Amino acid sequence: MTTNGECVDDCYMTLRILSLTFDRDVSRNFDLIRALYDKDQIDISPPFIELISSFDESIGTTDLVELVGLIASAHQPFLVELANVCRHYDGNEQLLQLVVVQGSEECQKLAKGLYRDIFPHWQDSKNPPPLLNRLALTIGRFQREDQAESAVTELRGREYFAVMSQVSILESDAKSGGWRIISTLPLGKYSL
Repeated sequence: MTTNGECVDDCYMTLRILSLTFDRDVSRNFDLIRALYDKDQIDISPPFIELISSFDESIGTTDLVELVGLIASAHQPFLVELANVCRHYDGNEQLLQLVVVQGSEECQKLAKGLYRDIFPHWQDSKNPPPLLNRLALTIGRFQREDQAESAVTELRGREYFAVMSQVSILESDAKSGGWRIISTLPLGKYSL
């Protein structure tokens, strides 16, 4: 960054997301599926269900961890069912996703609490960022629509269950293009 605030060379803004993440054993099971359909992301991003879409790093890490920990402690762990595999075009590629079928109400309550308490300035805004209405786990990426549709056909009818017991703060990794967990906070108990 230059003195007048212009970016040069490898100047970038770190983005963060707030997500539900899985314990190690469940992550490994989803990574087996991702190894088939999401090879490029498996080593650079954990499997996660996004609750709060990307935001910049204007909130300090220590404060963010404390706030997320307090909010997470007010929510008990809950069961999610991931099913209804579908493809979703995100503007660059076709995403293969498992949609949260059971547990979406609990996900939305948690997301609303995070928005309300971490981003109170958005409440008075005429254009607050929308809550995610598509809660899903991305398990694959494709450049071509026919490849994504073929994977949907292969996985149609499958369903997966997991107990969600933690919220994670993920940060973009500019070098790899993935996301890395910077902090994981338990649901239902306060611990930092």
